[in-house]
Amino acid sequence: MIYSNDPSQIKPEFDVELLYNKAVVRAQVGVPVNGATRHIDFQKNYSQMILVTKPSNTSCVHFIDQDLPAISWFDTSMVYQVADYSDLNNILTNQENRVPPSKIFGSEPEHGWCYYYQKISLARQLADWQQIVQLAEKAEQIGLKPDDPVEWLPVIEGYVMTGNKEAAAQISNNIRISQDYKVPICLSLDAHSSDLETIDNYDLAGMIEVLCTARGD
Repeated sequence: MIYSNDPSQIKPEFDVELLYNKAVVRAQVGVPVNGATRHIDFQKNYSQMILVTKPSNTSCVHFIDQDLPAISWFDTSMVYQVADYSDLNNILTNQENRVPPSKIFGSEPEHGWCYYYQKISLARQLADWQQIVQLAEKAEQIGLKPDDPVEWLPVIEGYVMTGNKEAAAQISNNIRISQDYKVPICLSLDAHSSDLETIDNYDLAGMIEVLCTARGD
């Protein structure tokens, strides 16, 4: 842990908590909880929660979006219980990037699939569908693809929203091949339809057509 010698000067802007039974209940209730760690006072505001998961060793870090919770088969049942409370609007997208000191955190890792996936996820939050397609195509050109099928979802969205349903349908086979992925995503598209329709240029009908309409499954 890295922190000031004077705990009284530390005012954390956010707090991190592992997902466990009590945290699930607090997230569902959405009430603030006050506490202290190593004499550092904090307040956990569960009404402004962001759910972050890394479902498996080969999965990327996932920031769960309550508008369309893309939950991995490798995630725990508790993720399902709190996914609808994870508000990505709490992530500030107009801030300058801060590079942590390499002396402490080490050098930037090699740019694998997860490097592109994180950028794709950010572009999705900004509804920058063309940027998603460009990033996905660049990753494909250098032979990168996800090990966790749910990470194809924002790529499929990118192609659908830019009018390339043929490419979206081809990629969607990576999700449609398993009912464990297809069914939850299709249920989410239906359950969160009113939220998704508020996103700029979101083609909900196109997503349902590509992912959920029978094609001889």
